[in-house]
Amino acid sequence: MLTGSGRGETISPPPVGAPDDGWIGEKLWRPRALPLCVYALGLLPVQWLTGLEPAAYPFVYAAQCAVAMWVVWHHRKLLPELTLTVHWLAVPVGLIAAWAWVELGVWMAEAWPAAFGHEGHTAFEDMSGGVRWVSLSLRLAGMSLVVPIVEELFFRSLVLRSCTRARPTFGGVWRWFREVFLGGRPGEDDDSEETPFERSFRQTPLGRLTVFSVVFMALLWAVAAHFPRDWPGTIACGLLYCLILWATNTGRRRCGLGPVIWAHGVTNAALWVYTIYTNDWRFL
Repeated sequence: MLTGSGRGETISPPPVGAPDDGWIGEKLWRPRALPLCVYALGLLPVQWLTGLEPAAYPFVYAAQCAVAMWVVWHHRKLLPELTLTVHWLAVPVGLIAAWAWVELGVWMAEAWPAAFGHEGHTAFEDMSGGVRWVSLSLRLAGMSLVVPIVEELFFRSLVLRSCTRARPTFGGVWRWFREVFLGGRPGEDDDSEETPFERSFRQTPLGRLTVFSVVFMALLWAVAAHFPRDWPGTIACGLLYCLILWATNTGRRRCGLGPVIWAHGVTNAALWVYTIYTNDWRFL
């Protein structure tokens, strides 16, 4: 994993998508999408095993986070934009995003109480004291360290840079749908052929935004990764994270994903503190 001093030095990436690390390195989207996919797939056994035995949560959740981070670490040479650079904007942006998430979530619950008004029941409430605090501590580490890395790699690096214009994006989606579900046409399944998404990614440096890329990414992040009650909060956070990404990767400053990863981590840590302080489990 790359690190930076925060002074804005330029990060010189190796050739993107070079055939390194076997199958993963053959396509630029694979090392950026695989960690999130691994983490998402881990949600199923975590929920199932925790439902059977709440005390299993620390073990299965730790395993879920460890496997996702191992994938990131193992393929770190393919991810030049992945840095740990700290920037002062991360704290205010992260706290504002957390405030927006809670306020908009509460507004959604009050506006549509039949759909979002119930608080539900969490496994943490069924745990004994010691297991509960170990589980909550691991959850804090996972949502503040692991989740920001895997989500920022996918949404704020891959999606933002691969989907900069409407026509190539929707054309690429249609091509993928046709190949997967309709059988495609002869020669269209050649992995060596560059897709519109790959072409856009290569031509778009980290931090360069378009209106379409920001809107598309925010909507995709909301719909694909969050409960409907949290969609307004997700979109607000997505817009704020795009701003800090642009501010820290424009001109001669090239901080990579570090500042937005830290901002995302601050947001999630603030939501954890809010949950513990208010005993409102909707936002954990």
